[in-house]
Amino acid sequence: MAKSLSEEQIIMLFNKIMPKNRILVDDDVSGFKNNRSNIYISSDMLVESTDIPPNMNLIQASRKSIIMSISDFASKGIRPKYCNLSLGIPKTYSLNDVKKLVKGFNSVLKEYDIILLGGDTNSSEELVIDSTLVGFSNFTIPKRTNAKNNDIVYCLGTFGLTGAGMHLSLNNLKPSNNFEKQAINSILNPIVELDIFIKLVKNNLINSSIDSSDGLCSSLYKIAELSKVSIQIDSIPFNSKLKNFSDKFNLCINDLILYSGEEYNIIFTVKPNNVKKCDTLLLNNNINFNKIGSVSSGKSIVSYKNKILKNRGWDGFSQ
Repeated sequence: MAKSLSEEQIIMLFNKIMPKNRILVDDDVSGFKNNRSNIYISSDMLVESTDIPPNMNLIQASRKSIIMSISDFASKGIRPKYCNLSLGIPKTYSLNDVKKLVKGFNSVLKEYDIILLGGDTNSSEELVIDSTLVGFSNFTIPKRTNAKNNDIVYCLGTFGLTGAGMHLSLNNLKPSNNFEKQAINSILNPIVELDIFIKLVKNNLINSSIDSSDGLCSSLYKIAELSKVSIQIDSIPFNSKLKNFSDKFNLCINDLILYSGEEYNIIFTVKPNNVKKCDTLLLNNNINFNKIGSVSSGKSIVSYKNKILKNRGWDGFSQ
């Protein structure tokens, strides 16, 4: 049964029958060369039982299904242009329910200037949304396989907020303060920093990159393993109220920060002689960013404050 398999194991089976000359392999998006412009594609599937928290409405769910794919494109510095949707819709849904889904799709497609081309629908036991985005770029795209010795590790955004939000949502707990409201909102209405990373990639400042949708630790391990490097993390940015939250609910703050998932931050590495240019561009655009560690040659491990971290994160097949 699929539950006994990991997502990574299944992807590896399909990789065996895919062409080896793809532009990106084992990455957030796939691509192939074209005469005029390289074409990039990403598909993401949202499944009600694993991806929709209890307090998420249909408008938010359909919006999230597109955000998941936009995040993949953002982490490569590519602007998605076109979208195809396939929906499995429960027979219990009313016309009004479907209208809510359409409203969410329309909202996020307008927000990120993406054109819906078409798709398919069918009936299903639960809501399933598969979104496929297509974009174009002629710039050098940062790969998960390209982190280099002495690179500096950056991140956009902070970590742990979605973990707090998921704890509240899955336990049917109502937010009691502004931080908890913010945490809930982070999972119901996620946002992606698209424009700034496109600028960084256009300026050829990035060596490797990934989004943190499967959790910070898991994402770092993917870069470490595919690039065959070691990553040392010195500090991780998180909301100052997260410690109070973890104490209140007897949760491990490091688990919230490292393993939560559902975050659409971008993690990337920059070679030392590009650090100043990268910092200047981010500061000039008022972007919340942090340097969190460094890359070195050696075993494919990730350590935090000199302690090797366990490689685990969000996996829909383990839920």
